[in-house]
Amino acid sequence: MISVSSDFKSALEANHRFWKMKVEIERNSDGAVPIDISDRVISVSISHDFSRRNASLEIEIENNDYSLSPLNRESATNLVGGVYDPLLDSRHIIRVYEGLLTDSGYEYVQRFNGVLGDDLDASAFPSVIRMNCRDYSKLFQDTYIYQSKTYSGVYTANNGDDNLTIVEYVMQDLINQFCPDYGINIEVLNPTQFVIGQPDKPYTAKNTSLWDALQLLADSSSHELRFNEQGRLILRKIERDFSENNPVIELDESSLIRDSVSLSDADVRNHIMVRVQGLDPVEKKNEDSIRKYGRRYMEVQRSISNVLTTQEQAHELAENFLVDLSWVNPIDEVEIPLYPILQVGDIVSIKNDSIGTNPMYDKFKVIRVQDSFNKSLKRTSLYLQGHTNYTPEESIAPTAPTDLSNEIITREIQNYIGSGWSGNSKRTHFAMLKWEPPTKDEDGNSLISDFGGYTIFRKKGNASQTNHDWLPIASVKSYIKALNLKVNYFYDYSVSSGEYTYKIRTMNRLGKVSAESDVMTVSVPNNSYT
Repeated sequence: MISVSSDFKSALEANHRFWKMKVEIERNSDGAVPIDISDRVISVSISHDFSRRNASLEIEIENNDYSLSPLNRESATNLVGGVYDPLLDSRHIIRVYEGLLTDSGYEYVQRFNGVLGDDLDASAFPSVIRMNCRDYSKLFQDTYIYQSKTYSGVYTANNGDDNLTIVEYVMQDLINQFCPDYGINIEVLNPTQFVIGQPDKPYTAKNTSLWDALQLLADSSSHELRFNEQGRLILRKIERDFSENNPVIELDESSLIRDSVSLSDADVRNHIMVRVQGLDPVEKKNEDSIRKYGRRYMEVQRSISNVLTTQEQAHELAENFLVDLSWVNPIDEVEIPLYPILQVGDIVSIKNDSIGTNPMYDKFKVIRVQDSFNKSLKRTSLYLQGHTNYTPEESIAPTAPTDLSNEIITREIQNYIGSGWSGNSKRTHFAMLKWEPPTKDEDGNSLISDFGGYTIFRKKGNASQTNHDWLPIASVKSYIKALNLKVNYFYDYSVSSGEYTYKIRTMNRLGKVSAESDVMTVSVPNNSYT
């Protein structure tokens, strides 16, 4: 919910409300100032949509003096320093505010921040301009990536810093690389701790729009990325279990203008398969859902699974699909008097005896919010999704690996033309991690050799860097059948010289993970030349 003053909240709950709309348009040139066209606005419809990850605006503007007609070269509004520069033009900025009269005067809430250019219709008799606009996602949707640089292990960003291929770092680097002039920075509300681009499977964005590339990375890490009402680019974790959340508002018959609930099993999926290059396929089922609806199979598209680094990430992705899709979720569509402080992601409850919704049991997440504003009608329409009943399959976690040790492995390569270094040969070094595999689960039951595998964690960067968050860097199987070999080792080819710290977590086939192992610090020598 958007934060407002106590005066605004009091006025919002009053029986009589006095509204005012404010619309500003600003050219995208240096030094441009916002131009208020509020007195010309006939109607406004603003929609923020979780599923589409963007906001859209439909607006009608009175144009009886033709001064806003974009082809009118005589209009003073379309002249800047005597030079023709129409106000209503592509990539000009539009901001929309909804104002409510309080004891201190009109207080405004910003509801849209975006750009012109999608559609502009200037009609005559009567003279009205109609525009469709998008938020700043338009800038990224209209930017095509033929091929980005490759992200794997450690990459150098545009600002010269060395970063691991954490999702939010890669996102920001893509923005800086392909849209450097916009100055847009991601605000990370919930760090992903999600590494992409293994040393043997680097990630490259290509043949896609910048926005789709960013959304793919966000989806793979179970996060949502979208511009908010103020035009800030926000990355946050998708909240799936909101059963314990306190609703920001309770709606009842006194405030409901329209209310309808719909149920459909058309989108139910209860058998999920995630196939990941280099990792075992991950299969998840909800047997209760299968008994109720029949088997509904879904294979996660390869474009998403290809950016996964670890088996744990694949399990989390499959589990999230089951949470979202294994049961019929009620969809409640309501219309209420204008309520401009509601946002996508807010949790609301509804009491409507005629439909049977009860605030004690029925909580809904706002998936889409639409404000309609004109002289005779001021409404907020909500598209709400109920909470899922899914609970993951129970399993007993294995114990953690023990007795961590390491060995420094040295490779020597002969010099070659264009190598970039001098000398006859070069010795490089990397760490081989070793451990004692677990033999029991946490209840003391014996484990078979092929029980699942391990996730390797490493501190972000080496000891000279200030940020030491733990990040998953790889998955290792517990057993290789072809070699009849229990796996108790991992080669970390992705590090350069320096000091690194590791820990390991065990995981069974259902994705249940152990406690973390003890930590181990490894010093990797510098390269040497002869």
